[in-house]
Amino acid sequence: MIGDIEAKILEKIKFQWKTLRKAFMDLNIEKTGRISRREFKFYLNFWGMDITDEEFEAVYNKFDLDKDGVISYKDFQISIGSEMFPAEGLYFR
Repeated sequence: MIGDIEAKILEKIKFQWKTLRKAFMDLNIEKTGRISRREFKFYLNFWGMDITDEEFEAVYNKFDLDKDGVISYKDFQISIGSEMFPAEGLYFR
């Protein structure tokens, strides 16, 4: 189930943005350099994804690789970038 939700999120991001950096900057509505739970939830609602709180936490935690409570650009780059924009990751090494 979480894999399905994750796949839908990746599909939405890939469809909406051409680059990983632009996706991160837009998802980071408050411009803090990190994607908060509130920002992530806003986009899921915007995309019409109605998921339970448990599903939300599971998906959010999957993208928050270092488990610090926010999705940093590094988390985003590794978790989402490697799936969506494999060639782009080469520029950040």
